[in-house]
Amino acid sequence: MKSMMPTMVWHLLPVRRADANKGDCGRVLALAGSLGYRGAAALCTEGALRAGAGLVFLAAPDPVLTPALTRTPECCALPCAAGKDGCTLPAAAARAAAAQPAEKT
Repeated sequence: MKSMMPTMVWHLLPVRRADANKGDCGRVLALAGSLGYRGAAALCTEGALRAGAGLVFLAAPDPVLTPALTRTPECCALPCAAGKDGCTLPAAAARAAAAQPAEKT
């Protein structure tokens, strides 16, 4: 097994412009978590933010959003309806994805 050192990967990462804002740094739409796995949504959004995503949107049922937004308040919430199993309904997820603001070109 070979160890990875920070100096081995820093040159591979893009450099952010000094005047960049969060809209310039990528977007993530996380369809994560369910009533039975509420922590999954928080872990997913936190990972996306730590990886450098500028805008992170979480589409999930309301009881899942609250703990995730407590942990990552910079995440944008997209409340979705849940089915009997506690998971986000596919139609609600599709509406959340369609509600994303247009990306700058």
